[in-house]
Amino acid sequence: MESTPAQADGSAPRILVVGQTPPPVHGQSVMIASLMAGGYEHARVVPLRMAYSATTSEVGLFRWHKLLHLAGLVVRTYALALRYRPVGLYYHPGGSARIGLLRDLIYLWAVRWLFSRTVLHFHAAGFEEGLSRLPRPLRSLLRLACARPDYVIRVAEASPDPGPLLQARRTRVVTNGIPDSFSAAPPKRKNSAEPRILFLGRLCEGKGVDRLVEATARLQKAGRHYRLVLAGPAESAGYENALREKIAGLGLEPHVELAGELGGEDKLKHLREADIFCLPSHYAEELLPVSIIEAMAAGLPVVATRWRGIPELVADNETGLLVEPHDAEALATALAALLDDSARCEQYGQAGRERFLAKFTEKAYHQAIDLIFAEL
Repeated sequence: MESTPAQADGSAPRILVVGQTPPPVHGQSVMIASLMAGGYEHARVVPLRMAYSATTSEVGLFRWHKLLHLAGLVVRTYALALRYRPVGLYYHPGGSARIGLLRDLIYLWAVRWLFSRTVLHFHAAGFEEGLSRLPRPLRSLLRLACARPDYVIRVAEASPDPGPLLQARRTRVVTNGIPDSFSAAPPKRKNSAEPRILFLGRLCEGKGVDRLVEATARLQKAGRHYRLVLAGPAESAGYENALREKIAGLGLEPHVELAGELGGEDKLKHLREADIFCLPSHYAEELLPVSIIEAMAAGLPVVATRWRGIPELVADNETGLLVEPHDAEALATALAALLDDSARCEQYGQAGRERFLAKFTEKAYHQAIDLIFAEL
């Protein structure tokens, strides 16, 4: 059953917001769910959850049942269009994966004509790259399906801009923002004999997990004490097995915990208990990681990479430390600098929380979206 439109002034136009929301721990899904649930002055939102994938491991993979699901989404879109008469379509295209691009092609060709205005909100990088890999006829059809939107939205200044390619009328950057889950009781860190380094995200090579394990092996050889918590779903059973073998081969089993996929209170608990957050990503579709925003909200110092929009989140030598992607030695040096200086950790963590409150709250996110609704 679809949700009813979000509350707004009775004269405000209705906007159909379509996007993949499950799995709930996936950063893009979190942002889309937040957008759907927000209350806006200048629009009434009609949410349509795509829900192709029930788990993170299914995202971007072909499954026959997804074709039936796509047909059902088209039918539901027509039903919602008849019921609510929305004037605008707010759509979240996929990244570079071919299956996602073909889904966007079919869906937009089938329904876009129902709406007088269109907003394309790109949460993931790789659209243009993925488009270039399609056969020429499909490439042309997808460009036409996405052509001349009223708005193209990017999540970071460093995001690739598909606006010129699609002849968008306007483009705008709207940074991600999340609820403040720590406003009532911000975590108070203790000087632990075994500081906890937390990673939150999909366990895969692109997120820098291998380099992080190698970096902590260097810390172990240097005699530093720590516990590394890798929290998130593995991209495949094969990768998880290889990761466990790597950890064992480096003698790190007593110091590394694979916590699995976390959500809700379990995730908040790990954020409260951590001392340092680390995301050494060079992930192809990475733009503005929600996990880093969550760490900033929790008052954690962040060690991350100079990759895509990450430097727009982490102020180097102010809220954390940035290193180049793929560099395990530099990563180990940055982690060691924080492990050796608890006062610096506290200073960076407090500055990160202040930066979160100033720029990356859910309220700021909804206000920015509402301004776009006002201009449609």
